[in-house]
This record gives sequence, C-alpha cells and structure tokens, in this order.
Amino acid sequence: MPAALVCELSLEHRYLPTGSQLHGLFFALLNRLDPDLAGAVHGSPERPFTLSPLLDHGGTPLDPELRSRGRRGPGLGNPSAPSTVYWRITLLDDRHAAAMVRGA
Repeated sequence: MPAALVCELSLEHRYLPTGSQLHGLFFALLNRLDPDLAGAVHGSPERPFTLSPLLDHGGTPLDPELRSRGRRGPGLGNPSAPSTVYWRITLLDDRHAAAMVRGA
C-alpha cells in the first residue's frame, strides 16, 4: 500500500536543490536508516517511490531557476531569508515505508 511522507524543511539560503539532488538526498536518508534496503532500491530496475519537487505552503512546486537567479515568484518570499518548504516522498512498497517511519 502506498504511503506518503511530507517533510517540512527550512531553507537558509537562496538555493533550491534540483530534482536529481533531491533524488540523492532521498537515497542518503534511506541509506542512514537501512543501508541494505537503500542498496536494493538503488539497484532495482523499478522505482518503488516518487519524489516531489520542493513545494510552497500551498503545495505549488517551487522553481529552482527562479530562486537561483534571485528573482521572486509565488511562494518564494525574500530570497535571502530562511523559508519553509515541503517535500513529499511517496513510497510504493510497505518495506520502504516501514524503514522511513522507523527513522522519522
């Protein structure tokens, strides 16, 4: 059964990570919780998870290009101030969900 985790993150810099960097962060977190599972998921031909881009409070994806160029856009606020963003991780396999919940 799929399980979704929504992580609340505080950004202290203007920089927003790219999708591939969020993908790497997911594996780094999973590796800290369960290295064997992280290795199995990484080597799997299927992708048993989905990752959202960073989202604002209303659930709108934030555009890394706007933030990295210092422009303002919806939900970005002051580019130099800390901001709260959200990141949704959807796990499609109960084993992965259990590992993430144990580590939460």
